[in-house]
Amino acid sequence: MDKKALEALILKTSGDDNAAFEELYCLMKSSIFSFAYSICKDFHTAEDILQDTFIKIKLYASSYLVNTNPKAWMLTITKHIALNKMRSIKYILPLDSEDYINISYKDDKTTEVDNRILIEQLLCVLNDNERQIVCLHAISDMKHADIAKILDKPYGTVLWTYSNAMKKLKNNIK
Repeated sequence: MDKKALEALILKTSGDDNAAFEELYCLMKSSIFSFAYSICKDFHTAEDILQDTFIKIKLYASSYLVNTNPKAWMLTITKHIALNKMRSIKYILPLDSEDYINISYKDDKTTEVDNRILIEQLLCVLNDNERQIVCLHAISDMKHADIAKILDKPYGTVLWTYSNAMKKLKNNIK
């Protein structure tokens, strides 16, 4: 989805258009959930963060600055909520082997299995920073420059980290 369409949905949401809010939710839930999960590593906590993020989006849609990056705005909200949640529980929950991200872009069962394998690889091989960058780029389709802004990291560091993470995954898959 392009920036203008997402921006239009946010603006409609600020005017209490529930249909626009529902469409925004359907379009962004996978990206937001994946990013939250990459931070907290717990399925249920990520679900809570997803819901909290959409509550904040609804509350603060009127403060969205037009002609900025709407996806980056929403993912920044997600990051802050996730970090606050992690600070409040003061520890990172261990990964339960039964908890997976059920992102299905199609009704194809092989896609769902491939996604589970990918997420498992991300969690096992990559560190927290690498996992967040890869999720934002691969799943949320964010540009590296936008990822750098969201994570408050230099652009070059994001590129280098992404490149190294992809090498790790490639080596692990072999």
